Amino acid sequence: MQRATTQELLQYGALFAAYVAALHTVDGPWERWSKGEVIDNWWLTHIAWGYLGARMNQSLGQQMALTAANEAAEAWARRYRPDWTWGTHESPANVTMDFVANALGWYIGRYQR
Repeated sequence: MQRATTQELLQYGALFAAYVAALHTVDGPWERWSKGEVIDNWWLTHIAWGYLGARMNQSLGQQMALTAANEAAEAWARRYRPDWTWGTHESPANVTMDFVANALGWYIGRYQR
């Protein structure tokens, strides 16, 4: 069974932190993306991060735990630091689909030939 090491998880976290920092410092179309009721433009980024997680040896459980941490951080920022976020509130269906997208990306990355 595949399972990322602490070092691999830290590398993934550093890449994700750099990605988030870039999103918040570089002007781009993502600043105008709104949250969809179920699926939105961010869905593709969730697939990409799930794929990368699988390629960096994460288990599906590790990927889902990181997804949960990301969604919790987003919810915290929307409530306490809305100046850090763009778009609108995420519906429960949209949050669920973010998890589905991460899992889909993970499965693509894990079973890609």
